[in-house]
Amino acid sequence: MKKSLLVVIACVAFYGAALSQTTDSMFSETRTNGVWQKNSLDIISRDASCSIISLLSLLWDESSHKWVNSALSSYSYNGSETPSKVLYQVWDATNNVWVNVSLFITPSYTATKKSFISQYWDASSNTWVNSYKITENLDGEGRTISSEFDLYSGTEWQKVQRSLLSYNTDNHVSKSIFQLWGGSDWVNNGKTTYDYTGKGISYDYLWDNGNSVWTIFRRTYNAYLSNTALPEKSLGQLASGSNWENAFRSNASYNNDNNLRSASEQFWDAGTQTWINAFRLNLDYYADASQHHYQYENWDATTNSWGYGYRTYSTDVLCPQNLQIVPVSTINKRLALLSQNSTGKILLNRMPETKAPSNNSIQKIFNPLASDGKNIVYDVTVNNSGKEYAYELVLSAASKPKSISSSTTENAATTAQRSFVISPNPAKNYFNINLSSWKNAGDILLKLSDVSGNQIMQQKMVAGMQRVNLPSLQKGLYVVVVTSGKEIHTQKLVVE
Repeated sequence: MKKSLLVVIACVAFYGAALSQTTDSMFSETRTNGVWQKNSLDIISRDASCSIISLLSLLWDESSHKWVNSALSSYSYNGSETPSKVLYQVWDATNNVWVNVSLFITPSYTATKKSFISQYWDASSNTWVNSYKITENLDGEGRTISSEFDLYSGTEWQKVQRSLLSYNTDNHVSKSIFQLWGGSDWVNNGKTTYDYTGKGISYDYLWDNGNSVWTIFRRTYNAYLSNTALPEKSLGQLASGSNWENAFRSNASYNNDNNLRSASEQFWDAGTQTWINAFRLNLDYYADASQHHYQYENWDATTNSWGYGYRTYSTDVLCPQNLQIVPVSTINKRLALLSQNSTGKILLNRMPETKAPSNNSIQKIFNPLASDGKNIVYDVTVNNSGKEYAYELVLSAASKPKSISSSTTENAATTAQRSFVISPNPAKNYFNINLSSWKNAGDILLKLSDVSGNQIMQQKMVAGMQRVNLPSLQKGLYVVVVTSGKEIHTQKLVVE
């Protein structure tokens, strides 16, 4: 990877005892016709305990070559790590104001019950109006045993659908049942059973209402990573009369922290009796296991090559982030039950009324219902020549800030004893940089870039305290990178 690109996305938290807030960012690009182009920049602000304060989403405007406001989620808390409210707004470029869209409220969050209410903003009456509600019941171990979705109609809540979950002794989901409200009672609709031993077969069923029996329509063989619910290999087959026909197969690899390193999927072409590439994912992490980079690519059957792509880079901050790609177990318009993440949490995918992405495109939507004060969850859906692939992108922050930040990737050299401090920060015309810990480091180089990766200045440094004069700069956030050989350390600089 070019160091100029590393400047953009490998910036670490700005470090100082007086700071009570840290800022992280996710820089994304899309590839069309072989060309990578800037797409979005998500800026995440957290408090001293690493709970989320706000999530600001910017989009790249190619015509003005600037980042422009897109969406803003603001978090409120009532003495706990679970947000009591999340306000979602979009940017009105015509009037230069944030406009209310949705409000997500947590009226109940106890050891046995969680509920989330979504409201939409009615501009005509300037009031919030109830939209839908999700209620989860938990068992004594904090696991979700039922999840119900209700719609608000007129003056009351009306039941729509629910999922029922069972677990094995390893806290993995052993069975999930999906039901629809029939007006007076719950009616079965779908069921999945999971086995994590032997061939690891999971079965998907549909309810035959006429005969009141479950009918198998799909089975999946899974080779799980030892003592986890993380599949390394999967083979899915569809029932065809008394026979089974191949449908899809997938592969995945993980690092020593059980974080996903790569994943790929192929589908079976019955006409040619061959496996056809669908997509592939590649990820890497910082030395402390914080997420650094992931890249998604679609297979283009027309050109017989990897075509449309999407990639994201995350900064490594004082609140270390762990990234998980969680596959969706069902892909349709209903709320989809997802597999467990590494903490055993069950996640719900697809906020109601989410539209499917257009052909050969990717859709990444922030999901405040699955998110909480420590986790940011995106619903990612990819349309590849009419076929949909969905997964949950989960960013989980630790509850404790790191004492020393590091921006090195998993495969790069790192020296934990080295760091640097810049002051004043915020700065105006200059800043002082303390490189006392860089003795015997060899040639030292300092670079300054904006958050878009445009290099502003570069100069050689020596170990010790030095003053760095700044050129004329606009107010905003910049990145200071100090390198020596393969060793790279970065910090954010705010210019007033």
